Amino acid sequence: MVRERGQLYVVAPDALLEQLVVVRLHLDPCGPDDGPLKIGDHVCLAMPGDAIVMRPLAVHSSSKATGAGRRRVLHFLFAPADPGYGLEWR
Repeated sequence: MVRERGQLYVVAPDALLEQLVVVRLHLDPCGPDDGPLKIGDHVCLAMPGDAIVMRPLAVHSSSKATGAGRRRVLHFLFAPADPGYGLEWR
């Protein structure tokens, strides 16, 4: 378990995390000043309707937006129905 911002979180085993897939659907343009997702050394600029599909274990980050635009993204996480390892989805 880890504590972040006053909340306790479980750190799932890598074997479970390797099964997860994330789809990020952009509602707004995401340019260089909008804090775009970075996967490794690649900056993922996006237009409304663009989707980025990734695995959460990929080395990724994003910075705070410095421009005036919005950065609205629908973030979908696909995972097995039963996570195993004695864990339960909330």
